[in-house]
Amino acid sequence: AKDIVDISQYKKYNISESYIDRIEVIENGVHINPLISKDFKKKLQILFSGRNSQEKRPNIFFEIAKKIPDSSFHIAGDDFRNYEDHPNVTKYGKLNENKIEELYKENNILLITSYREGFPLVVMEAMSNGIVCICTNVGSIRDHIIDGINGFVIDNSENECQIIDNFVDRIKQLDENRILLEKMS
Repeated sequence: AKDIVDISQYKKYNISESYIDRIEVIENGVHINPLISKDFKKKLQILFSGRNSQEKRPNIFFEIAKKIPDSSFHIAGDDFRNYEDHPNVTKYGKLNENKIEELYKENNILLITSYREGFPLVVMEAMSNGIVCICTNVGSIRDHIIDGINGFVIDNSENECQIIDNFVDRIKQLDENRILLEKMS
């Protein structure tokens, strides 16, 4: 536990470091679906699932969708009526567990466009359903996504236009290399 605890807090409050050994980190867990069957030849299906809040930056998702008109984009988890409708974007709002499971089965890619996160549970849920995640480098994303191996991590220090272009480049890479898409999945 010493590698995840900020020892300075213990020193600041005169707490013995021996208590650190009592700390145990228990990561979130999700059910792994062993019967995943994806069609890697069809038009890409790209998902965003989250709140309509500034730190999640759904505006980036909509800008990406504009730049890739040949893919289908799906956005769920909140009300996104304040964003202009696009012919290749389907807005779902809040979904029950069965409907989100259907989306996981249908989609190939999940986008996390946030500028701030802890670790989004949706990443684990998506990966357990064979979805390739493309995420900004925030929170503990890098603890779970190995860039180029099981997903892509986008530099979050760039301006939003560059971040959008980086997402678009990764999506196009997967669209043009379906073997890579299937391998990452």
